[in-house]
Amino acid sequence: MPRTPDPGAASAPVTGTGPVPGPAPTPRRLVVLGAGAVGLTLAARATEAGVPVLLVARGAALERLRTAPVRYADPDGVREVRVPVAAEDEVALEPSDVLVLTVKAQQAEDALTAWAYREVAGGGLGADLPVVTLQNGLDTERAALRRFTTVLSASILVPAQSFAPGEVATAAAGPAAVLTLGPAGAGPHPPATHAALADVAAALVATGCAAHVVEDAAPWKALKLLGNVLNGVEVLAGDEDARAALGREVVEEARAVLDAAGLAVADGAERERAVGAVRVRRTEGWEPGRSSTFQSFARGAASVETDHLNGEVVLLARLHGVPAPLNAALQRVLGRAAARGEGPGSATVADVRAAAAG
Repeated sequence: MPRTPDPGAASAPVTGTGPVPGPAPTPRRLVVLGAGAVGLTLAARATEAGVPVLLVARGAALERLRTAPVRYADPDGVREVRVPVAAEDEVALEPSDVLVLTVKAQQAEDALTAWAYREVAGGGLGADLPVVTLQNGLDTERAALRRFTTVLSASILVPAQSFAPGEVATAAAGPAAVLTLGPAGAGPHPPATHAALADVAAALVATGCAAHVVEDAAPWKALKLLGNVLNGVEVLAGDEDARAALGREVVEEARAVLDAAGLAVADGAERERAVGAVRVRRTEGWEPGRSSTFQSFARGAASVETDHLNGEVVLLARLHGVPAPLNAALQRVLGRAAARGEGPGSATVADVRAAAAG
């Protein structure tokens, strides 16, 4: 379970989309682990900006990207970006690498285990390298800290969608994404952690993202979770009013559980004042209301992240003795639909209401 953050913890200096103050850091290669919507977006933007990057892919994405560029669509149009790509067993880690974990939350444990014990050139292991955790939910940081010395917790806001291997569409008109990031775990943190944080922030800024650097990212992950518990509602069939009403109740329930668990929730307005917000514009191949969970169902993925979103709320509710019937029902209904290989719209708002009442 994540630690209880200090609501009064002060934010560190923030960086926007301009140059980072101070001497230019030595470029560090970003090893992006996962070729979904977030991984493709970050790898394509880094490649275009001249930031050293390697995208680690598998399956159909790897096959496509071996011979074809990333098809990257944003409000400026569609372009092809030839991104450096490799399979997991082809990567030779360097001491200056930063691992950027972009797989879904339910895949994070396996990925962290696989990369922690990879050898690094010149000695050491992957566990000695900084790892940036971009997963939704609150659980990945615990899994990372169990293995890695330096864990940078990140919450990303990016309207990106990927429905085909090697293709991504993002409606972000600028910045390309907004990330809040800070050291995971209790401080004080060693100088190497702060140096890695500065390097990652600088790389993000160079790619056109906004980097909001804080002392404690946990409240920002909790804020993101309150939005992510709605992901499953988007997958349900039902009229718009019924889905909206269910969504409001699911969020209200989640907020009560976080409060009972003593977990602080950040004020999103602070980030907007510091670095601004993503401006969404019409983009080819992008449609609103298609979150990461919707994309997983649409692709027929074998697993979805609901256990780490609504399921995180359910876990906290059970640990702290408070009810969360709607989040539990949504988790159960969507878990069953995913296990059956069903797509978006196979489950309904009525199904969730019935499961919660039952």
